Amino acid sequence: MQFNNESQYDSITKDIQFVKSWIIGFINGEGSFYTVKNAHRFVIEHTDIKALSLIKEDINLSVTIAKVKIRGNRKQTYCISTTSKENSNKVIQFIENNNQLQGYKLKQFNEARTRKK
Repeated sequence: MQFNNESQYDSITKDIQFVKSWIIGFINGEGSFYTVKNAHRFVIEHTDIKALSLIKEDINLSVTIAKVKIRGNRKQTYCISTTSKENSNKVIQFIENNNQLQGYKLKQFNEARTRKK
């Protein structure tokens, strides 16, 4: 979902459960989980910086949204990436509390979380 204007963004963010479900769906489609050197890594990249800002704010991540170098003729994208224990725990807690990941993303999340312990 692209946020086309401020009123669309404002109306969507007022429904807390919708936002949490939307974030889980966004993570399911665009997020990745890895274990790197015994640290949990969460990455999500997209063209809509407002969507990433909403995710960052709702999960309360202490990260900077980075501008990704344009590859070929693709659109500009932005990225949230974290390996900090504090942020990883926030992502894990958010996903566990909203328990809606599906398919391969759920498997990837469970494998990364299990390897970290």
